[in-house]
Amino acid sequence: WLAKLDGPSPQNKRLKVAGADYFLVSACKNRDCENQSTVLLYSQAQDVVYGKVYQRGKSTLIGSPAPAVAAELEQLWKSEWRSQPK
Repeated sequence: WLAKLDGPSPQNKRLKVAGADYFLVSACKNRDCENQSTVLLYSQAQDVVYGKVYQRGKSTLIGSPAPAVAAELEQLWKSEWRSQPK
């Protein structure tokens, strides 16, 4: 699921995080959004991807985000995958 990002996914959107422009991409595993999901921030200008992957109770950050970006990834993940049933 993670390599293909072919599970359920909210609409991609642009947003500003820590003063930089990013695209937010979110996806989860088919029939298991509760236990396996991700949020990714992609900056074309910086040519960088940051993310949070959640799998079976364990979170992993991708791309060594700065503390402000890491905190925003956590909030974005909660907003996308914990605020309402998927």
